[in-house]
Amino acid sequence: MEKRVGDVIIKRFNPDDHEIMSDFLLRNYFMTEPMGIALGLNVENEMKSWFHKYVKAKLSSSPPVSTQAVDANTNELVAVLFAAIHDPNQPKVVGFQDFVNSAKNPVFSIICRFLEELEEGMGRIFSVSNV
Repeated sequence: MEKRVGDVIIKRFNPDDHEIMSDFLLRNYFMTEPMGIALGLNVENEMKSWFHKYVKAKLSSSPPVSTQAVDANTNELVAVLFAAIHDPNQPKVVGFQDFVNSAKNPVFSIICRFLEELEEGMGRIFSVSNV
């Protein structure tokens, strides 16, 4: 799928694009993400060693739904949608916990615990018994 909207080309990511996506997210998202800033996350020290591998694994484990927006004039990446579809028939979902080491990544480990709590809470809210 590729679509042009004005001067922006929207297209799917594939696993070979993992470095492009991870560099973009490290530079444009994690450096400015409020929780990371509040906790003093050092992106260079805590994320660079594993984040490319995580993005590649996540992109490889799902049908292609992650999307990129590229400036048609400069060919520069201007936005990403990083998403995955979980197949309930597959026992393992690739997650941060597969790549983060609490001793080496103490601040990001706190963020992971928060995200796990959020995910658990959302699971309870949207469980079949609550619908």
